[in-house]
Formats: sequence, structure tokens, C-alpha cells
Amino acid sequence: MRNISSWTIGRQIIQGISYLLITILVMGISVFFAMRQIKAVTLSLIDDVLPGLVVSADLQATTSAQQLDLLRHLLSEDQEEMRMFESRIETRQYASDKLFNRYKRVITDEEENRSFQKVVAARIKYRQIRSELLEFSRTQPVTAVEKYHRVVVRPRFEAYQSALNQLYQANSQLAFKLTERIQSTAVWTGLFINILCIVSILLGVIFTIWLVFKVWLSSSLG
Repeated sequence: MRNISSWTIGRQIIQGISYLLITILVMGISVFFAMRQIKAVTLSLIDDVLPGLVVSADLQATTSAQQLDLLRHLLSEDQEEMRMFESRIETRQYASDKLFNRYKRVITDEEENRSFQKVVAARIKYRQIRSELLEFSRTQPVTAVEKYHRVVVRPRFEAYQSALNQLYQANSQLAFKLTERIQSTAVWTGLFINILCIVSILLGVIFTIWLVFKVWLSSSLG
């Protein structure tokens, strides 16, 4: 193969443009795969993690509201008022059931499923003892009901809330990790593209200077 310096100017221009096109192609391929990765992580964040985060927060709020209605029921001595609180508890229970069904559809892995099953187990125990307390509250004095709640019901409620908190924290941590992954991919992709752009510009400048010098040298010798 002849030395590059012996090539014609036209051939050198074509060769230089080819190098630039290869660099642009590499940039395009890099951006394509980076965007695919960002899209996959973003979809996972939007479709799975964020819905789970929202639902687990709603479950915490609904459960706290139920417990508050339960306490009001225990302190009440008016049968009509007690029935009102029982109705509110049942309404919130229906909303809680819907939230649980929604959460089941967004579980993504076995670890999350284990955390969810802990919540389910704690919820069953709490609901069972809560129903017994409501029955107990209708016939027993307030002092006896308060003691039963303090000794029996509240520990199960706290266990249920603790399981919900752990589920919420797990979703929060996963959302944070995925967000960091998206940011990291975007940063490294941008850095790589900037480096390729700088290299392309430097090659273009060097190539242009070389061509100008060669044209000047040819005209001088001619």
C-alpha cells in the first residue's frame, strides 16, 4: 500500500470524512443502547416501583384512619355513634382491600413478594382481633375495653404498621436506586459523547490543517 502522504487530495478528503462518519456512527450506536437502558429502567420505575410506593403509602394512611375510628368507637357510649364508626371502619376496609389487590399486580420480584406476605399475615391478625374488640366494645365498660385494646389489639396494630413501613421503605429505596441508575447512565453517556465530539473536532482540525499545508506545499513546489 502506498504511503498516505502520496495519496491525492481527493482521496485524503474521502478518507478523513470516512473517519468522521465512523466516529458519528459510534456515537449514534452508543446513544441508542444508552437510551434503551434508560427507557427500560424508567418503565420499571413508572410501571412497578412508583405504583407500589403510592399504594403502600395509601395503605398506611388507610390503616391509621381505621385505627383512629376504632379508638373513637371504643371511647363512645352512644350506640348510634358506635354504628357510625363501624360503618366508617368497614368503608375503609373496603378501600384497603382494593389497595391490596392493586399492590399484588405491581409486585416485581420474590423479595418484594416476601415483604408483602409479611404485611398480609400481620393484617389478618390485626383484622381478626379488631373484629373481636368491636364485639367486646358493645357490651363491656370503657375501662375494660381500653385495657383489652392496650394489651391485645395495639401490639398487633403496631406489628401491622411496622410491616407496612418496611414495605414502604423497601419501595422508596428501590425507587432511589433506579433513579440513581438513570442519572448515572445519562451522565456517563453524555461524558462519552462529549469525548467523542472533542476527538472528532480535533481530528477535523488536524485533518484540515494537514490538507491546507499540503495544498500550500504543492503550490510552492509547483
